[in-house]
Amino acid sequence: MNDEKTSYAEYFNYLYKIVCPPSLKGVYTDFMHDLDAIKFVSLVANDDNRSMDAIKLRETFQDETKIMLDYNDYHKVTSMLEVFIALAQRMEFTLSQNDGTDRTGKWFWLFVKNLKLRVYRANDPNIPRMQKTNNDILQRFLYREYDRNGSGGIFPLEYSKRDQRTVELWYQMQTYIDENEL
Repeated sequence: MNDEKTSYAEYFNYLYKIVCPPSLKGVYTDFMHDLDAIKFVSLVANDDNRSMDAIKLRETFQDETKIMLDYNDYHKVTSMLEVFIALAQRMEFTLSQNDGTDRTGKWFWLFVKNLKLRVYRANDPNIPRMQKTNNDILQRFLYREYDRNGSGGIFPLEYSKRDQRTVELWYQMQTYIDENEL
């Protein structure tokens, strides 16, 4: 194993490649960096498991690349980017069609769409306004200030028996999958 420490940039590029095809190399870097800058907060019981999944991403990066993350990078709090990617991987595992296709990126971008985040490309003149809007959206998501049915979150439901603001993300995902017959 390579004992050299690496910057977080190599890990970020690894994450980017999980959800963006090579044809979009660098296109959404600013958007993804902004997701990476927001720390995930676990307010509902067992949502800390989503942080553990994100830490598993770091371990997978190290195993696959043989590059060790710097201690401070490895032990930092998990970001929204990491949690969204890890949750998208869980969704892909749950919905796997065993056809060799990895749809992790599809699920990640579905979360972005469901949240109604403003996706921007590098050098877009509207970035500051969209960053503010996205930050507000993500803060409402993190602090469970979305609607009872999950609207405003990553798993909005048409019909909800339970208040989704009190349901851990794992079970929100399962209910979303069932309702949408994914």
